[in-house]
Amino acid sequence: MSQLYIIPLYFGEILFHTDIARDLLLLDEIQIKKLILIGPRASGLDGFFHGPLWLYLNIPFYILGKSDPIVLGVGWVILAFAFLSIPFWISKSNKLIKPSILALFITFFLSIFATHIKGLYNPYGALFLIVPLILTLFIYINNLNEVSLLLFFLFLGMIVHFQIAVAGPIFLASLPIILFKIFKHKKFLHLRSILVFLLIVSNYLLFDLRHSFQLSKAVLKYVSGSTESVPLDLNTMLNNRYSLITNDGIYIFGKNKFLNSFVFYLFLFTALGLIYKRYLRKTKIDSEESLFIVSFYIFLSFYCLSLIHKGWLLDHYYLPIISIPILLVAIGTKLCMNFFTDFNFA
Repeated sequence: MSQLYIIPLYFGEILFHTDIARDLLLLDEIQIKKLILIGPRASGLDGFFHGPLWLYLNIPFYILGKSDPIVLGVGWVILAFAFLSIPFWISKSNKLIKPSILALFITFFLSIFATHIKGLYNPYGALFLIVPLILTLFIYINNLNEVSLLLFFLFLGMIVHFQIAVAGPIFLASLPIILFKIFKHKKFLHLRSILVFLLIVSNYLLFDLRHSFQLSKAVLKYVSGSTESVPLDLNTMLNNRYSLITNDGIYIFGKNKFLNSFVFYLFLFTALGLIYKRYLRKTKIDSEESLFIVSFYIFLSFYCLSLIHKGWLLDHYYLPIISIPILLVAIGTKLCMNFFTDFNFA
């Protein structure tokens, strides 16, 4: 599979768009300054910046290749496979996560995003980390493992660096569940896990203190919708989110709206059926079914909470979330395999 990536890079087919050109300039700046607190400007969020983490992940390849974009492209391949190995590393220490689901996820993921390797920039870092984030949240919900909560906040902090427009809604969706589990089971010491998150985003805090809270003011503008020349009305925003959640935000079948919509409603009715089975019929569900519910909850919550932003949801905002439908397809495929394996045809 790695040859699939290396071949286009070997022939120099780097997707050299403006975001990557911007990153190359910033990588050159890091070589001079060594330490920076912020990364590139966040489009659509006036006065805010992405974190520098994506740049620091790229700088070893940039220096090694003496600024050659082809060597940087090979670095993207290495980073992609390093990120994709994280779910397997998580599954090794926890039996709740079935390796077969992760194998299916990786297969489907690569079949959809193989060609994207030629032009990676910061939102792709979030794309790679969304599934590890969900897995650690799922593990914590089920067994209150503090290490999994530490990893959750670690991944969340990294996603803030890569794409804060994704991290914000996920944080708001996850925090009530985490706090409920902590207070219900009196695991108050687990609250210290959030220190990992604060450490990862401390660069933002330092920058804000040094620049009259510029970032905080930018976030408030973003939430109020004042960054848009004309804030969208609620009906337009709902139509925009519905269009994304049933088509572009699924992306399983590219731009085929009918098939993507079919997949979304299949997800929806499967999740509702599993919730009915677990909470109304009081029937125990297995780990795959529970993971399906958690994953769909994060997917749906992201689009609902994105309404805080009173503007259009641009493609680089929801790009990282596309990994969740791929995970849902992988889980659904495993559930179907389990059904036909256990079904007695006699």
